[in-house]
Amino acid sequence: MLLASGDLFSCRRGVPISSLTNTNLILTTASLTDLLACRVFATYLLTWLQADGRGKAETNKLLRLLVVDDAQRYVSARIGQPDPAMTPTSMAQILAVLRSSGTGLMVATQLPAQVDPGVIALSNLIVVIGGVHDIDGQTVIGNAMSLSSEQRKALVRLTSREAVGFYGAGAYRRPVHGWVPTVPNPEGP
Repeated sequence: MLLASGDLFSCRRGVPISSLTNTNLILTTASLTDLLACRVFATYLLTWLQADGRGKAETNKLLRLLVVDDAQRYVSARIGQPDPAMTPTSMAQILAVLRSSGTGLMVATQLPAQVDPGVIALSNLIVVIGGVHDIDGQTVIGNAMSLSSEQRKALVRLTSREAVGFYGAGAYRRPVHGWVPTVPNPEGP
C-alpha cells in the first residue's frame, strides 16, 4: 500500500515464512523469470527450512515436502565449473542436512542435465515419464539409475505414458519399467 508522499515506495510487512511452512501451500513464482532471482529464492527458502529443522529431533519420517516444478530454474547446475559433480554445492549440503529433520524435496524437470548434480545425487527416487531426448539428460538419468548403454538409448523411445523408475534407498536397487495408469478425474471431464 502506498503511504504519504515521503513514503512513496513503502509497503506493508509480508507473511511470516513460518506460517507458510506450517500448511499446505502452492507458491506460484511465474513472475520470477531471472535465473539468479529463482536461485536466490530457493536458497533462502531451503536455508530457512534448514535453520528451522536444526532445533527438531532427528527423524527418518517425512514431515514436510517441498515440490519444485521447473527445478532447473531453482536448483540449477553450476555454470563454468570443469566438473560440477565433483564439487558439492551449498544447495546439496543444505538438502543433506534437511533430510535428517524430516524435510523432503521433490524436483520435477524436463531438463535433468541442468539440475544441480548434488541434488540428483541425493535423490532416492527418480521417475522418468516419457522420453528423454537430449544426450546430456540421458547421461544424467543413466548415471543416477546405473543404466547400461542400451538402457540409456531406450530412454529416447519411451512413449508419453511409459515410465522408468528407480528407488536408490530400497532393497531392490534396479530400474523398473512400467506405464503410468490413466486415472479419471473425480470431478468429471
